[in-house]
Amino acid sequence: MQKYFFTTIIVVLIMVTFAILNARVVEINFGFKSINISLALTIFIVFAIGALVSYILSISGIYKLKKENKNLKKKNSELASEINTLNSTATDKENSTESSTDDVLDERG
Repeated sequence: MQKYFFTTIIVVLIMVTFAILNARVVEINFGFKSINISLALTIFIVFAIGALVSYILSISGIYKLKKENKNLKKKNSELASEINTLNSTATDKENSTESSTDDVLDERG
């Protein structure tokens, strides 16, 4: 908790220093309208838009990975079940072979 608090304080101090150092006003021209805004605010807005676009684009990748993970877990469960079935079948055959061998040895003995 303290680590998070100190990290937040450091980030806020860096942002405030950045805003003070870049307080000059710049003109942004959209083609149909021009606005005057602080350079620091402009950089923060562009950064926020970039982060939002990055998040939106990553959502589809995350969804695909979750779906693949679900399918792999299902396949893993099916294969584990198959392994258990094969192990029990092998154990049953081994037990029946041992009892057959014992019967043959009893008849000879």
